[in-house]
Amino acid sequence: MKALRMYVEPYKTVDLHEVAKAFGQPLETIESDIADLITDSDNPLKAKIDSFKKILYSRKQNTQIKMY
Repeated sequence: MKALRMYVEPYKTVDLHEVAKAFGQPLETIESDIADLITDSDNPLKAKIDSFKKILYSRKQNTQIKMY
């Protein structure tokens, strides 16, 4: 799980097919593991999954909104 988090955190969008290929796991397993990372109560992954397109989108904070 830690390696999966480190793999997806730097990107804005990640194709889950590529992640599954890189980890040698079925797509369903990777999608489930990422969903667990997103819902983790201690350190949630700030992202959302497009289940239809199988793409992970990260949510970055908009610093301009904070300035206003």
